[in-house]
Amino acid sequence: MDDSRTQNSSPELPDSSDSPGGKRKAGGRAFIFDDEKEVLELFKYVFESRGYEVIALPDPEGFCSCETCLKDGNTYETCGDVLLVDVKMLSTGGITFVDGLQKKGCRIANIALMSGYWDDTSEERADILGCRIFRKPVLLDDLKAWLAFCEENANPNRRLSESHAGQVDR
Repeated sequence: MDDSRTQNSSPELPDSSDSPGGKRKAGGRAFIFDDEKEVLELFKYVFESRGYEVIALPDPEGFCSCETCLKDGNTYETCGDVLLVDVKMLSTGGITFVDGLQKKGCRIANIALMSGYWDDTSEERADILGCRIFRKPVLLDDLKAWLAFCEENANPNRRLSESHAGQVDR
C-alpha cells in the first residue's frame, strides 16, 4: 500500500462549482452505519477531521430510496461520496443493504464493508459488489488510506443531492 495515502493533509480536488480558485477541500458527505456506538463516534470523528459532512447511524433501515439522486437523468448527482457499513447489524445485514442500494441504482462511488467475522461467502459477495473490505478492529491508518484514495479519485463533476443535507444522527 502506498504510504503517501496515509498523510493527514486533505488534498485539494477540482470542483465544477463557481467557488474562488475552482477548488474544493477533500471531503464531501459520508454515511456510516454500525450498531456499536463507540465505533460510530470514532469513525465520525475521523471523517469529520477530513472535512466530511457525516451521517452516522446505528442501522440503515429506511435510509435511502435513491429516487432523489436519479430524478431528471442527472448522471452526476449523488446523495454521498463515501459509505461505510458494518456487515452484522441488529436490523439488517450490511451486504444485503449495499446490494439493495446498488439494485436501485445508487451512485455512491466509494463503498466499504467492515466486520470482525468475515467468511469466504461474505467476502466473495462484498467483492462482487465492488466494496472495500475492512476487518474489525479497523486500523485507522487503513481507513485513512482508503479515504485518501477516495478523495484522490473523486469525480470533480459530481453534485451532492439535498436528500440528506443537514440530516442528524439518531
